[in-house]
Amino acid sequence: MSKYIRVKNIVIVALCITVVIMAAGYIILAIEIDKLQNVDSVFDVSFTNVKQISSIKGGSAEPSGSIDIQDSGKSLKMNFILNEVHDEIDYEITIQNRGTMDVALIDLIMSPDFTDFAILQAYDPISISLSTINGRILEPDEEATVKLSVFYNPVSSPSLEGMKKISGKVGILAESISSK
Repeated sequence: MSKYIRVKNIVIVALCITVVIMAAGYIILAIEIDKLQNVDSVFDVSFTNVKQISSIKGGSAEPSGSIDIQDSGKSLKMNFILNEVHDEIDYEITIQNRGTMDVALIDLIMSPDFTDFAILQAYDPISISLSTINGRILEPDEEATVKLSVFYNPVSSPSLEGMKKISGKVGILAESISSK
């Protein structure tokens, strides 16, 4: 009988030790989960680089332009001078997700809105286009490139000929889709 009681006591002690170890494991796990949930998610999508990839002159003078990154990478300031019909300048713009969450790029917003008919008439015959980024998903530290083209279209009226100076801004429209 005493052997039976000794085995019974050993089993009870082993079960108690198991419960204590499980409780300690649960506490450690709860602390780690809480740390993960309390990490501040950072939303930061920025322009990081702009480089001119081509310049085509339509006449005797070379078109010129500049795009400067402003507002800590949140916007681009554009200035272009196109001298004659068929002048064109192309840029490659790099956008980077510097945050800690995945983001979906929705669009690039230009000011003035060069897709608006009234503004197009004011800048006629210049057209500005951006390659699309709609729906592109960027994970943290991932980059995407966009092509921006400025083109001096053939003119329909001689009164529209001559050097054209254009200025504007571009911003990024994006939304968070998850947190890490």
